Amino acid sequence: METPLKINYRDLILKLLKILALATFFSVSTLANASLMLTDDDFITVDHNGIDLDWAWASNYNVQYYYSDAELFNELFAPTIIDGWRVATTEEFSFFSNNVTALNFRRDTGGYKNAVKFFNSNDTLAISAMDFNDGDISGEFREDAIYDTANFLKRAPNSWFDTFYVRNALPQGPKPIPEPLTIIIFATALIALQIKLRKKSV
Repeated sequence: METPLKINYRDLILKLLKILALATFFSVSTLANASLMLTDDDFITVDHNGIDLDWAWASNYNVQYYYSDAELFNELFAPTIIDGWRVATTEEFSFFSNNVTALNFRRDTGGYKNAVKFFNSNDTLAISAMDFNDGDISGEFREDAIYDTANFLKRAPNSWFDTFYVRNALPQGPKPIPEPLTIIIFATALIALQIKLRKKSV
């Protein structure tokens, strides 16, 4: 006759707590990357004949390097610095420039939705609705292009154009992300409980 299997519930709870603690710490590290994610306040979604695309107003300039008084004032980063963002195709940008204006980026609270802080080394850059309305906009990332205020020969053509990046719109739906502090508190409580149970079992 077989002996009934004895379950050590304390060990089982300790193992579960370990798994939960590890999962929590992985979530914290994921949230660190999530801080680079744009929110609905940073871009707009445009219906391109049945295909939704997100458009981000990335910069007030269309050069990678902007020099002022012989010092680097700003570097515009490639769209790929953030997962999913890219340069628009010719057709996409043509549709965008023909159907979207600065008003589409207007926030209810004032100002314009933009992603300057994500795609520039200088996050204090302004954006220009006037450039947008004049058609001085670009969907390109011009690697190594320069605008130098002190050197006319080092000013790429159309360097003052505002830059826009695009991505295929993400599926809609609630995406609750817990605050990092909540996760840290939860993880700390789990670890404390695990230590307490271990001491009791010794």
